[in-house]
Amino acid sequence: DRYIYRIKQAGTQTIRLATTDADVGLCTVTLQADYFDTETITIDQTAYVEVTGTISFANDNQRTERTNNKQVWKNDGVTLTNEKGSGQDVTNRTNPVRFYSGQKLTIGAEGNIKSITFVCNNSTYATNLKNSIGTVSGATVTTSGSNVTVTFTNATATQFVINLTAEVRMNSLTVAYYKQQ
Repeated sequence: DRYIYRIKQAGTQTIRLATTDADVGLCTVTLQADYFDTETITIDQTAYVEVTGTISFANDNQRTERTNNKQVWKNDGVTLTNEKGSGQDVTNRTNPVRFYSGQKLTIGAEGNIKSITFVCNNSTYATNLKNSIGTVSGATVTTSGSNVTVTFTNATATQFVINLTAEVRMNSLTVAYYKQQ
């Protein structure tokens, strides 16, 4: 009876497996015991691995949609949607891509986002992007030269939205996220 009681108390546990070098993944384990009819233990396991996806703006090969109001870029399980918002029309420029004040950027992934690294055209555009992002609850925003990185304390969201307050020119972005195996 003590053994069964401990299993019932365990319930559902989320275990984060990590090494000193990189995250190995997340594993959700559910333990269940029914000692009235049978004495079996059921273990349900869902495993996640950390993957990265990069969108390059060197050309329009990864752009899947473009109008004056919206453009969509997709690659490696990552999507960036640029909407006109209150800003000027979405432009047809690449290498670097140009986003303008008043436009809205939505970055999405096929799993919960751990971090996003934006590679801007120069440090001025990186500062513009960091200022547009501002303070994010549950995340840190850092710059290093022309790079801006948003690192989430807990990877719980599959989207991140930025309302631009200044022009940003960007070469690429890389998203680290947890994908279900």
